[in-house]
Parts: sequence; structure tokens; C-alpha cells
Amino acid sequence: MRPVLKRIALLLGSLVALVPLCGVLGYAIGYFIALFVFSATLEPHTYEHDRDLFAAIYGIMFIGSFLYAVSAGFAIFRFVRSFRSGR
Repeated sequence: MRPVLKRIALLLGSLVALVPLCGVLGYAIGYFIALFVFSATLEPHTYEHDRDLFAAIYGIMFIGSFLYAVSAGFAIFRFVRSFRSGR
């Protein structure tokens, strides 16, 4: 019974740890994309706010959510596979 609880705790811990990791990674990717979307020839305050907004909305909401869904799905797949294999 103890290995089962250990596996469940490991799964829950990894799912919780993935939330901030995917959020920060999504923001970073969104900010990198925003560098190409918003021109640096605009007034500095304008494009800097637009880049931050783009990175926050599209990066965290779409890219971070997608990364979390894929990585959580993979973690759950590995969890179920470990029970099926009997390890």
C-alpha cells in the first residue's frame, strides 16, 4: 500500500510544481514572440506595455496552458502506465 501512496504523492507534487513552471515559461515565450510583433520604432512606453500585455495574455493563457495540459497529460500517462506494468 505504501508504494501506491508514494506514487500518488509524486503525481500530485509534480502537477502542483508544473503550474508556476509552465506559467513562467509561457510568459517568457510570449514575451519573445512579442519582440517580433511590436516594433521597437514606436514610443518606448507604448511598445513596452504592449509587449508585457501580449506576453501576459497570450503567453500565460495560451502557451502556458498548452504546456501544462501536455505535461500534465504525460505525467498522468506515466502514472497509469506504472500501475499497469506493476512497478
